[in-house]
Amino acid sequence: MTVLSTRFFFWAFFISWAIWKPRFDSLGGGLPYFIFAGYLLSLLFSYHHLKKGFLFFGTFLLAGRYFYWRLFHTFQLEDKAGALLNLLLITAELLSVAGVFFLSFQLGKDPKRKKLPPAAADDPLSVELFIVITEEPAEAAERTLTASAALEYPTAQKKISLLDLSGREEIRRLADRFEADYLTRSQKSGRSRLLNEALGRSSAESILILQADHLPSRNFLKEIVPFFQDEKLAFVQTAARLVVPDPFQQALLLNREIPQEQALFLQRIEPGLDRLGAAVFTGSGALFRRTALQEIGGFQADDGEEGFHTSLALHRRGWRSAYVHRNLTTRLAAEKSGAFLTHRFERLRSALPLLKKNVLERGSLTAKQALGYAGLGLPPLLALARLIFFLVPLAFVVGIPPFRAPLGTLLSFFLPFYLSQFFLLAALGRPQRHPLWSTVYQTADLLALFSTEEEQKRKPISVAVILIGIQFFSLFSSLFRAFSQPGGEEALFIGGVWAAYNLIPLIAALAAVVGRPQRRVAPRIERSGRCRIVQPAHQQAALLDLSETGLHLKAEAPLPAASPITLEIEPLRGILLKGTVARSEALPRGGAFIGIRFSGLGEKERRALRELIYDSDGRARETEEPLFHRNALFSIAAAPTRTILDEQLLRPSRSPARRYYFGPGQKFTSALLLGLLWLSLTSYLALPWIDDLAHVVPKPFAVATIIFIALLPGFINAFLMSSLLFDRRPPYVPLDPYPPITLLVAAFNEERTIRQTVKSVFDQHYPGAVELIVIDDGSTDNTAALLKSIDHPSLKVIHADHGGKAKALNLGLQQARHEIVITIDADCALFRGALERIVARLSNDPPGTAAVAGAVLARNSRNNWITRIQEWDYFHGIASVKRLQSLYHGTLVAQGAFSAFRKRVLLEVGGWPETVGEDIVQTWAMLKKGYRIGFAENAIVFTNVPETFQAFFRQRRRWARGLIEAFKFYPRILFQPRLSTLFIYWNLLFPVLDLVYLFIFIPGVIAAFFGYYFIAGPMTLAVLPLALIVNAVMFRIQRRMFQEQGLKVRRNIFGFIWFMLTYQVFMAPASVAGYLAELAGLRKGWGTK
Repeated sequence: MTVLSTRFFFWAFFISWAIWKPRFDSLGGGLPYFIFAGYLLSLLFSYHHLKKGFLFFGTFLLAGRYFYWRLFHTFQLEDKAGALLNLLLITAELLSVAGVFFLSFQLGKDPKRKKLPPAAADDPLSVELFIVITEEPAEAAERTLTASAALEYPTAQKKISLLDLSGREEIRRLADRFEADYLTRSQKSGRSRLLNEALGRSSAESILILQADHLPSRNFLKEIVPFFQDEKLAFVQTAARLVVPDPFQQALLLNREIPQEQALFLQRIEPGLDRLGAAVFTGSGALFRRTALQEIGGFQADDGEEGFHTSLALHRRGWRSAYVHRNLTTRLAAEKSGAFLTHRFERLRSALPLLKKNVLERGSLTAKQALGYAGLGLPPLLALARLIFFLVPLAFVVGIPPFRAPLGTLLSFFLPFYLSQFFLLAALGRPQRHPLWSTVYQTADLLALFSTEEEQKRKPISVAVILIGIQFFSLFSSLFRAFSQPGGEEALFIGGVWAAYNLIPLIAALAAVVGRPQRRVAPRIERSGRCRIVQPAHQQAALLDLSETGLHLKAEAPLPAASPITLEIEPLRGILLKGTVARSEALPRGGAFIGIRFSGLGEKERRALRELIYDSDGRARETEEPLFHRNALFSIAAAPTRTILDEQLLRPSRSPARRYYFGPGQKFTSALLLGLLWLSLTSYLALPWIDDLAHVVPKPFAVATIIFIALLPGFINAFLMSSLLFDRRPPYVPLDPYPPITLLVAAFNEERTIRQTVKSVFDQHYPGAVELIVIDDGSTDNTAALLKSIDHPSLKVIHADHGGKAKALNLGLQQARHEIVITIDADCALFRGALERIVARLSNDPPGTAAVAGAVLARNSRNNWITRIQEWDYFHGIASVKRLQSLYHGTLVAQGAFSAFRKRVLLEVGGWPETVGEDIVQTWAMLKKGYRIGFAENAIVFTNVPETFQAFFRQRRRWARGLIEAFKFYPRILFQPRLSTLFIYWNLLFPVLDLVYLFIFIPGVIAAFFGYYFIAGPMTLAVLPLALIVNAVMFRIQRRMFQEQGLKVRRNIFGFIWFMLTYQVFMAPASVAGYLAELAGLRKGWGTK
């Protein structure tokens, strides 16, 4: 299917150049093509610096081109209202570009610092801890006080002060219990005033600021105090480990799919600011030099957000700062939605003065520091710009458009401008933030601007509902005008599409503002490790997650509910934890999921648990956050449904390892709807193309031609792209123990490779019993002698007369001793762990799985240009087809090159049939019996691909012939009510598509170079965006899989270009020859693989 997306790519590019070359001379019309072509090449071949360079300079070149057009070609001064709206829109767009620029400037890696010697033990720096409490529960303050008291530092040089903004008596008693100084003040008087009051009473040389929900690690001071050997260092800010979902993760149930909002700042922006000499104080986890604070008059900005302003004042006085990108604190409490809005509002209110102080009162700041702080002052302006973007669709549908321009002209300027920003933000924010989430966070900032102390949530919710109503009104009005009034296309594309896009961040932000109730008393943290159940029955278990009140684990067998239990966690050897079984469920694949509630724990056990849970044991690890997951994009759109679902409804199907399940049927329906949406759009746009072609050929022929060369491939690619975005592969779960296996290798004249194939099998070190049967199918070369020279107790060689691959495999199957049978081609080499992974997938897949296909990659891809082309076919095309089919439980071929089978099923279907495409026909026999075929994308085998055009032609002809054979053997499979049946129907289309491509599209491309654009013309570009996206998505998926396996994607630019230009030119004739050969009943033979 990737072939369908790429077959038009370069042809469309060259044709568009020939057709539109005169238009490229105005306003740099050709610039987007050159920039995106360069970006595509850099993206596909992993030139990371080249990619960002193309994106950065290309973005601002395209932005300049766009704004020149907007300023000098779209202003209509006679329409004053429209001109004012246009000016506001241009201002908002300029702010968005400024945000991209400042983000590009701020992001960076940690500066390289020399390793500091430890602080002098005889004269350590005195430290006072200021623990600030606002509205956190007393339990959170107790945890922080416990961790602070356990800091590894001389007791005489350490002091604790509790600063209470809530004025609660229980907090005062807590301070007395831990022998900490206690200060209180009304919360309205401000946090900075209380900090300054405590600073005036302190005599310590340094001050450590901690919020009450931040737990320091035991070695915090040992790690940070040595930095203060620099006499000009004012403070050191540290990273925090975020272990509780933020409001967005919690409201949308996305804590596994996306990082926390603060991840980008903590992991990318703050290190970048540190590189610029402008690391800022974030409110907690920072150690200050007291003399530096006294020089600037203490903590600045009495409006609740003293962090940035205090940092700015210190930097303007010439003091330095540092950021330590290590998890030296752990943040526990999740913000409630009301406090979440209040904190955002305070941060936004304190951000604007940063711009004023940088532009008008820069002082002694360096240019880099000034730019860094200016970027921190942009969020409120970006929030207001987002408001303008939300109101613009309404202006179009009520008849006051900010500008008027032909739709084609608008798209030719706006799309390159927007997409270049999108790709640049994606490259800069990866993996901490996706560009779409930046719009969600800006929308939350906008709603926070409407919050007040009295009505923290009601006004923001009302504003969000009004803005959502505006988008729906604009969307439906645009659709009505587009289909009921002539010339309504502009309203549809500008008002409707813009409004539909605006709904995504608005709904997601509204869900975060509304919030979800927090039912857990203590945060639950995912932890892996081994457990030993002591009572009621000895058994081993695997830890899944842990909290102060209980844990979840996977055990060998279920336990009675409500029964007492005693267990030992491996990191806490010698400490027995007691509790009761709160939940026990048998798992369908063996074992049991068990939930335990602790009871009767003493102080020793509780302290050990806290150290294990919160990592406050001196192990200051690098920050760890989940990467952005592509399924989160769909989850934003599903935010209302997921928010109104009560947690009790989800609880029966949820466990720590299984949250909200988006099943194959739901994925299929969503991908199908997106594909049909794309098909509807392209069908509408193709109507003029059909009319032009109908002047040359009969209209039915014109309609059929456009359907098969553009509309149908476009639909298939839209469905493929959507499915790949929904694809979430099951993790590799090792077996214990591994079952015995039999491997079958059919060899005919394989003297060049057979020794390496056998060696790769025994180099696997498979943990179970292995039987390798090699069937020499009457080889006439040195294959038999080479097999005889291999001495291994698990190797068995069978010599037979030449009868073909199927006959050889069936002979080996008769002598196989084990239930799991794996086939490998004689010119393949297994990659490490391939046998373990394919057997684990076969064992862990749903019941009814008869076989699992492995992933096949090109082994000899550097030999010549033919093998270079095939490397991309195996890496992109074949892999994408397998992923798509397995996503919907519809894998159609367990290829002979590398697949695992259940022996009883093989015997049930009669083994391998003696056909040209024995693996296709044999797989369809299992499908006809109702069995399922899986795909193990991480079980890799490398195969020798054909090195000559003749061998390649024979191989692809054989594959095409095998497809027709399968239809001839099992025609009734088309009527099975399964998702896999759909892909069988799609296989019926491929012969037609190949014929159309060979006899219509290629001649049409040739005709286009002579000035006849009836077949290959401007509308061919309809597939171009999908070709870009599908290839980029598939490349990233495959590259991630490679990285997990310890493999690296090799650069093969030459092969990719030839793959794009010529692959289908070669493939289509070979496929057509195979179809005709089978229909004509020509002689069959083994041929090549």
